[in-house]
Amino acid sequence: MLHVIKEKPPCDRNPGGVSRRMRAMKNGAPTLLVAEDDENDFLVLGRALRKARFETDLRRVHNGAEIIEYLSGENAFADREAYPFPELILLDLKMPRVDGFDVLIWLRSQKELKNLPAIIFSASDNPGEMQQARELGATAYLVKPSAYDGYPKVVQALRDLWRAAPNEDRI
Repeated sequence: MLHVIKEKPPCDRNPGGVSRRMRAMKNGAPTLLVAEDDENDFLVLGRALRKARFETDLRRVHNGAEIIEYLSGENAFADREAYPFPELILLDLKMPRVDGFDVLIWLRSQKELKNLPAIIFSASDNPGEMQQARELGATAYLVKPSAYDGYPKVVQALRDLWRAAPNEDRI
């Protein structure tokens, strides 16, 4: 189930004039960063993306602290050739160390990152959590399917969100 929360303005350009979207490409495929602590959930998502021929440079971090390091380009994630900046992120809510809500709070407080599309991808369909995600600036909220046959809808929702992303910051 997809819950589009609100439209986001285009991503900011960096001082050198190269758009964030262009920096998010690796071998012509946009980078999708997934913060997911459950190995099976990540593998099933990857399989569904491949089966649907959704071309993306799929990356994974295991918790909220790692996604903050990745987005900040800190520690092991300092090399942007090896760890390209994502065009879109998927956040699990319930992760160790730093949860998805805290990542959203951090993300929206960062001037350079506040417009990065952040989609909550959670097993929870709790309306209170959906509302909290909306208030914290999530782009959309996707409920994880309970079985693999629900993943084509997730992939289609991701395609729709990617298509809806503004193109004016491409160079």
